[in-house]
Amino acid sequence: MASQPGANAGAQSNFRVLIADDEGPGPRRLMDFLRERGFGVEQVTKGKSAKEKIRDWQPHFVICDLMLPECNAPALLAWMKSEAHNLPQKSKIFVTSAHNVVENIRECITAGASDYIVKPYKPEDILTRLIFHIQNKREVGAGKEKSNQLEGADIYQIAKNCRTSVEMIEKWLRSR
Repeated sequence: MASQPGANAGAQSNFRVLIADDEGPGPRRLMDFLRERGFGVEQVTKGKSAKEKIRDWQPHFVICDLMLPECNAPALLAWMKSEAHNLPQKSKIFVTSAHNVVENIRECITAGASDYIVKPYKPEDILTRLIFHIQNKREVGAGKEKSNQLEGADIYQIAKNCRTSVEMIEKWLRSR
């Protein structure tokens, strides 16, 4: 099952990540990396499948290639904005691309992307960005109902499965 963590992972986090990318082995490596650290992860290779998965699976994060077939990232962001009232989960969108062009970045951020990540990237870079946005969600989401609140234990669980980020997360947790 796609949302199960890897064999060496600890308890699974409550965070779902959808990877919408059709470019070679990179998305598969990222999926395996995040699963090993307790995230629920699914991958799609076309825009139509991404829309269906966003609607049905309700991921917290979508990592989308700028040039995704059938529905590029700006079009997906526009669709999500138009469907916001029908989507129970407001996903944060990270756009990835080898095209480090200011106009692309501006278009995606203006359209609602939470982050723009230039390829090639390391899976650890994506994890760091996810943790950053999880922390922001925790601070901003204080007034929301319990199912949407994040506890320090959620962030710790993610970090304890990732040797490269443990020190950063534990330092942040101690500061709270």
